[in-house]
Amino acid sequence: MFFSCNEEKTPFKDSIITCFDGKKNGDEKGIDCGGGCSEFCPIQNSLEGDIYLRTSLKSSVEYTITGPLIIRDGATLEIPAGMTLKVAPNRNAYIVIAQGAKLYAYGTEENPIIITSAADDPQPGDWGGIIICGKAPINNGDLARSEVGDIFYGGNEPNDTSGFIRYFTVEYTGATFRNAATFSGISFFGVGAYTTVNNVQALNSLGDGFKFYGGTVNAQGLVTTNSSKNGLSIQDGWFGKIEKCYQSGIEETGISISENTRGGFADIKAVSLIGPNTKQALNYGEGRGNVNFENIYTSNFSLGIKVQGDEAALGIEANEFTISTIQFDDPSANFIQTNYTGNNQSFYSEGTTNGAGNSSSLPDWAINWVKGY
Repeated sequence: MFFSCNEEKTPFKDSIITCFDGKKNGDEKGIDCGGGCSEFCPIQNSLEGDIYLRTSLKSSVEYTITGPLIIRDGATLEIPAGMTLKVAPNRNAYIVIAQGAKLYAYGTEENPIIITSAADDPQPGDWGGIIICGKAPINNGDLARSEVGDIFYGGNEPNDTSGFIRYFTVEYTGATFRNAATFSGISFFGVGAYTTVNNVQALNSLGDGFKFYGGTVNAQGLVTTNSSKNGLSIQDGWFGKIEKCYQSGIEETGISISENTRGGFADIKAVSLIGPNTKQALNYGEGRGNVNFENIYTSNFSLGIKVQGDEAALGIEANEFTISTIQFDDPSANFIQTNYTGNNQSFYSEGTTNGAGNSSSLPDWAINWVKGY
């Protein structure tokens, strides 16, 4: 048998040879896989499916979430400080903390936790987001089911806990589900007051940054950066406090509140909402609800406060919605402070504020751990 030294190799032969040589070469995406070798490379240390026990991720391991990851009743997911957890794009991947389960995210200012897309060129909407379901009261029944994952939430335990989240960033969330609906960065469904939420960022989301559906959880240090929808949405009877909130790059509403009657009370202080934005800084929608804002700074919006519909206007007249001090800085052309034309024009007071701490600039408490600035 003879082999010519000048024998011309075909692309097919090259592919066969490189697919079995134990090396990453040619157009392969991994060792002997991807490209011309196979459709997908196996993902090492993948996370998906249901978790029923305590699961502590190891800081020495690079994990990738490859599908829905659901932490079930009685289980915990523990994420160490400094971990970057990646999520495979376009794989219907999201994280659910079900009722009775807990998320412990041990981030620190020096070593925050980041959950991000595994794509080479990450984009908003690459993956879903985080859904936390608790047992605290909601105003649309004793129990309801989450929009995503169909997980129960709500109940009669206002001091329920779903764990704690500290110094934590989620980015490239907001995948589409059920036609045009999108995930939020983090959604709190009936989450209880003994849950800790401190210094958390939603970055580059195709949906809302944060969304609260009822519950009694409080939050401190929320940062929303580059959201295609609202920076923060509140509904379904949320009763809680948010202190220190900084937003920029929001395409829809900075903070939107609706359907928050029957037990709901939103107490929100120390907020900076930074444009440019052609919509509104604050939206008070149908369904009303008791709301108190204090120390609000806005910059470069077209509309300051939108009162949406006749029912919301009745809430204004009943003093259910009040703003003790708000500043409309650097207003856009044809700026309107509010579209409300009713009798209670004193529902807000205008003055100079510092908002989240440094007016339009990133506040000191966020400088060392947030991304995108």
